[in-house]
Amino acid sequence: MKQGNGKIIALAALAMATLSLTIGFATYTQTLNIQETKFDVTPENTFTPNVKYKENSAVEVGHTGNATVTSAGTIDTEKTLWSGIQVGFTAPGEAVTLKATVENKSTFIAYLDQITTGSNKITCEAKTGTGVNSATQNIDEACSGIKVTVTPGTDTTNQMVVTSAAAGNVSNISNHSLAATTGTEDITLKIEYLDGSAVTDGDFTVTIPLIALTYKSTD
Repeated sequence: MKQGNGKIIALAALAMATLSLTIGFATYTQTLNIQETKFDVTPENTFTPNVKYKENSAVEVGHTGNATVTSAGTIDTEKTLWSGIQVGFTAPGEAVTLKATVENKSTFIAYLDQITTGSNKITCEAKTGTGVNSATQNIDEACSGIKVTVTPGTDTTNQMVVTSAAAGNVSNISNHSLAATTGTEDITLKIEYLDGSAVTDGDFTVTIPLIALTYKSTD
């Protein structure tokens, strides 16, 4: 009997030992994150420096009557200003037409957004100086016969007309653009002393206001 009980005890101990070996350990975890991130991309402005007048592009297109063109003007070194235009009239019915070329070398389409003037109208005053026959009469009346028309390319719909009364500033222009990289267009400037206008009793000077054409990268 004692021997048999000893076997029973031995088997029970083995079972307990086996049970203790089957108890596992818990798995530990850790999650490492990268926070959601936002950042800005600020590209270099390659549009503004590449939409300009073409160098040496200011030329006379033509004139009528005894109108003269001493200078069709010049394009400055920054190629953003057309200046130095010198023309002369002697009587109503005369006109001159000049042009300069705008080119778009940027990688974006250049959309013409508006055409505006600085002082908004043409002004006239008696010419002064040694040996000048200075006008004294009909200056304002003659000035009202001076007309300036700016035409971008062949777009007569968006011409801007400037007189001594006011300028017809053209804003919110649509569907007028220069192709990226290779787009060009002529800006035509026509100055007229309209037929039938008043005549002064001497010389007078006409001042045409600054005219600005604004191109943008959005239509």
